[in-house]
Amino acid sequence: MTVKCLTPEDKVRVAADYQGGWEIQQIAHWEKVSPRTISRVLAEANLLTPTERIDADMRKIRRIMDKYGITVDTLDATLSILKGTKNAS
Repeated sequence: MTVKCLTPEDKVRVAADYQGGWEIQQIAHWEKVSPRTISRVLAEANLLTPTERIDADMRKIRRIMDKYGITVDTLDATLSILKGTKNAS
């Protein structure tokens, strides 16, 4: 997904700031955008650590679950059913 609210020059500056030791929250505040936008810019530039990528993916999953009213229990039950169906095939 391409981040369009920042110019190419802004994205270069964001990457440089991050590599210079700035925190995502600090960069977001300075650029007047959300931390999520900064994370997406860094992901485009392949600058996020594996842990930061996993954290971003987990937040994305949580947003989807919240949007559709899915709880951890219902997800676990659904996956168990699918696993059982897969094994039965």
